[in-house]
Amino acid sequence: MKRKECFWWVFAIIGVCFLSIRCSNVKEDYCCYVNPFIGNADNGHTFPGACVPFGMIQVSPESGNGSWRYCSGFNIEDDSIMGFSQNHLNGTGCPDLGDILILPFCGDIQNEKYKSRYEKEHQKAHPGYYSVVLSDFGVEVELTATQRTAMHRYTFRKAEPAHILVDLQSGIVSKNEQLRTHVIDAEMQLLDQYSIVGKNKVKMWVEREFFYVIKFDKPYIDIEELQPQEGEKAKRLLLSFDLKPGENVQVKVGLSTVSIEGAQKALEKENPDWNFEKVKAQSAEAWNNLLSRIDVSGTEEQKVNFYTSIYHLCIQPNNITDVDGRYRGPNDSILYSPIGEYYSTLSLWDTYRAAHPLYTLLVPEKVNGFVNSMLSHCDTQGYLPIWALWGKENHCMIGNHAIPVIVDAYLKGYKGFDPERAYEAIRKSSLESHPKSDWETYNQYGYYPFDLIPEESVSRTLESCYDDYCVAQMAKELGKKEDLSDAKVYDGTVTDINRSNSVETYKASNKVSIKGALEKNTTYYYSYSNDGTTWSKAEKYQTKDFSSYKIWLVGDPQVGASGSEGQGTIDDVNIAVDTYNWNKTLEMAKKKDGDASFVLSVGDQIDYAAADEADTKNVRESEYAGFLYPSVLRNLPLASSIGNHESKGTDYKYHYNNPNTEDNLGATNSGSDYYFSYGDVLYIVLNSNNRNAAEHSKLMEKAIKSAPNAKWKVVAFHHDIYGSGQPHSDFDGANLRTIFAPLMDKYDIDVCLTGHDHSYARTYQIIDGTAIEYGQDSATNPEGTLYIAAGSASGSKFYNLATQKQYYIAERSNNQLPTYSTIDFSDQAFTIKTFDYTGAEYAKPFTIKKESQKDSAQQLIKKAEGLSSSVYSEDSLKKVDDAMKVLKEIVASTSKDKGAEKLSVLYDKTNNADNAKDPLNYYGYAQGEFASKIGDTTTTTLRAGFSSLLDKTLLPDLTTKIPAATYDTAYANLKKAIDNVEYKVVSSYGDDDLDLDDGEPAAKTTVKKAALTIKKGKKSIAGKTVKLKKGKSFKIITKRTNTKKKVTYKSSNKKYVKVSAAGKVTAKKYTKKTVTITVKAGTLKKTFKVKVTR
Repeated sequence: MKRKECFWWVFAIIGVCFLSIRCSNVKEDYCCYVNPFIGNADNGHTFPGACVPFGMIQVSPESGNGSWRYCSGFNIEDDSIMGFSQNHLNGTGCPDLGDILILPFCGDIQNEKYKSRYEKEHQKAHPGYYSVVLSDFGVEVELTATQRTAMHRYTFRKAEPAHILVDLQSGIVSKNEQLRTHVIDAEMQLLDQYSIVGKNKVKMWVEREFFYVIKFDKPYIDIEELQPQEGEKAKRLLLSFDLKPGENVQVKVGLSTVSIEGAQKALEKENPDWNFEKVKAQSAEAWNNLLSRIDVSGTEEQKVNFYTSIYHLCIQPNNITDVDGRYRGPNDSILYSPIGEYYSTLSLWDTYRAAHPLYTLLVPEKVNGFVNSMLSHCDTQGYLPIWALWGKENHCMIGNHAIPVIVDAYLKGYKGFDPERAYEAIRKSSLESHPKSDWETYNQYGYYPFDLIPEESVSRTLESCYDDYCVAQMAKELGKKEDLSDAKVYDGTVTDINRSNSVETYKASNKVSIKGALEKNTTYYYSYSNDGTTWSKAEKYQTKDFSSYKIWLVGDPQVGASGSEGQGTIDDVNIAVDTYNWNKTLEMAKKKDGDASFVLSVGDQIDYAAADEADTKNVRESEYAGFLYPSVLRNLPLASSIGNHESKGTDYKYHYNNPNTEDNLGATNSGSDYYFSYGDVLYIVLNSNNRNAAEHSKLMEKAIKSAPNAKWKVVAFHHDIYGSGQPHSDFDGANLRTIFAPLMDKYDIDVCLTGHDHSYARTYQIIDGTAIEYGQDSATNPEGTLYIAAGSASGSKFYNLATQKQYYIAERSNNQLPTYSTIDFSDQAFTIKTFDYTGAEYAKPFTIKKESQKDSAQQLIKKAEGLSSSVYSEDSLKKVDDAMKVLKEIVASTSKDKGAEKLSVLYDKTNNADNAKDPLNYYGYAQGEFASKIGDTTTTTLRAGFSSLLDKTLLPDLTTKIPAATYDTAYANLKKAIDNVEYKVVSSYGDDDLDLDDGEPAAKTTVKKAALTIKKGKKSIAGKTVKLKKGKSFKIITKRTNTKKKVTYKSSNKKYVKVSAAGKVTAKKYTKKTVTITVKAGTLKKTFKVKVTR
């Protein structure tokens, strides 16, 4: 077959015919810019009929047959129409389809010429609708469509007998003689006077089978079967109806590749009524929703060309599944699509360059379906589709261009298909010979020699080279070297242990550290070995972007905690239950948010809390086996903090390879504090079971010095010091607040992530116990730390919320479902979203925006305190002091809280920090004389007066929450006071402003003269006249010396010359007079004049 017979135009914009195209005044009506008549002329091979995006039905008129100009059945240059068939190709260079031709007419037919002239001036077409008047018969025809059904409405105007021809033999063919032979087999049945059902097997471009159900809304009163010609297998039926002039008959046609039942179900689901206007409106809405995804500006003609091209683009590929997901595959087997999508009409040589890349942007929800359809085609056929029509391969064109389509989708991050399956399909299609892909010859020579490959040898070589390149890109992305022959070996460290989970015994803890080897957005494969000879199965690890990325936050899986039997009894059952739900949560996170860079778990990964010697039944390792069971953790890194259920045992340190632990700060039996950076985010993970604030502070200081340019500082630890769960938030969590909250303030931490209470909570921004309310959705350039308490990721255990919602809580929930959160980081934004393990939203999203860099409140206060009275004037310093007092009342630092100091001094981590003299026991509960009392009842909260921060945040009459505007005003007032601070002026220097150097006593100050200079470009303009053409502008270059006074600008006549607050001068209007511009900084003043010219 010649190349020219098989091309497919993505944007067919030829043979322009603007017929009855009317645009609505409604701005949102994008369909008004679509002209389906474009491409109907000459050899444009488009059709004007009705369809929905990517639908199986394209119901449209036919004006001719049997030649190349009728590949789509219609040519607008023709004067007559032969009927209306149910499916058509769009823009192809080969003919097919045109199934079930229907023609309404009145009276008698002369010379068996079943066709009619039509009124072109009354022909209308827009997305989802077509109408025309058959002038010879006086019949108005209207067409619309759903995904799998066509709908016709015929209005008979003449007072003559009404008839409908149903031609089941017809179809679009290359030559007229094929009209008699293209139907291989046919069956038809008249169910009643309203229904015709049957099937046809046809062979034109491909051999295919279709099933149909035809229904009428009025009964036919007579039926005649026309005489078949030699070789014909299907029938032509002439139906007669009893109608009055002006009455109509409606016809519905359902199609299926599988069965009559499939066609019937399509009608029942998609088109159950006889409501033509409803179907028409739904079809138009589907198109408008799609077209509205792109908004363009331009002339009317440009918009029509553009949106018509998008319309033609989205007619195909066509979803050919039945409503139940079944379809007929390449080998005629009946297959099933679980997503109800199987796309065919894949002219891949034509579409891989532009159409499919555009689909990834325009209709991303379809891309995975496209790819999965190609993979299913390969599963059945043995290689990927080349040119597939109605599920069948026609082998038109060259190359294997499903390959670049699949690779493009994968490299763009589409995850709705199995990349391993996809790679195997493209690899198989590139290695195993099939029609037009003689890989033995290609591999022998490295190209297709023209003397061995008589047709298209050069083109086939070129196309194959490109496909090979695409295969290589996906192989590179997947890290495909199945034997890991290019792998680098990293040696690890071994710690001898003796642990068991009752199934396996572990004699060593093996850890490997890899530094500086991983690049962003790269796929790696890793394997491990204990002896260097026997290696594990290779697992995939894919890095993401480092500057803008996502993590998962999970809290308290606490595997083994469900049930009521207690630890060490029948925990094997509880472990299984909790592991199942924990795995389910991660699988949902993978499905919904699979592009995460790593998982952050904030403690209590397991439940067993006793020391090693008490674990006689190997419970702890059984629980770790459950926690580490999910396959997601083979491919996604995990960072974790130490929970109170892990701190007494040593097993934690054997399972995790935490970085930067060499100083052993904040340590308990299980491990210590650590930190790491990922992109622009610094993560500091503290062991909140250790109550030595000094050690934590030392680790945080070291971490911050390691990442001086970090855009975000995030701290994670287990105990929720600002949570809202009943058992902990007002007790041990509150007690530990005295230790850890001041550290968040001291080091200006953006976000603190915790767990412990098995209840979700999000606070307002908090500094020194003061909650600053920025709003429910976001905070821009906020002060203070945002605290998050994650819920349970496994649902192994839940607690009630605190009876009284704390003042600092913005949102909380203990809806008893396992949850996870996603956190998206970029340079300027942090966004947290929380979902339950069904994927439903669990809490409202919240975003922190950093739109500018500014000093924290403490930094600003430090600047204010550093201003010397020997340098600055008394009046200006008083303004600074007054503003500073207001801000200090909001953010007074408790980093030296006496309670926190006492807890650190008395903390003794021996005996697992369970010592009678310590104010707190192991769990952080107050004990002895340090516990508070309510009447005669001793509580587990530290007594009043022990900690000023605790008192401030616990006692009802001292709780503090302020609107963000209060803080912003206090901050702005102090900053303004500092910016406007005035130097002391030495009066003995006459009229000059003299400023003193900062920081020196008055007796030793060196007096410097303050100065102000103004320039245009490099030339001074003070006291001069500047000519400026009307409409032009320039920026005054201002320099202050030895003064901090704000520079201001003023025009003597803003009507003619305007000057902005930033010093931009603009000539607004011509005037003969000059305009004076005054520039001031305190008492310093410079002027110049502007002459406006024409």
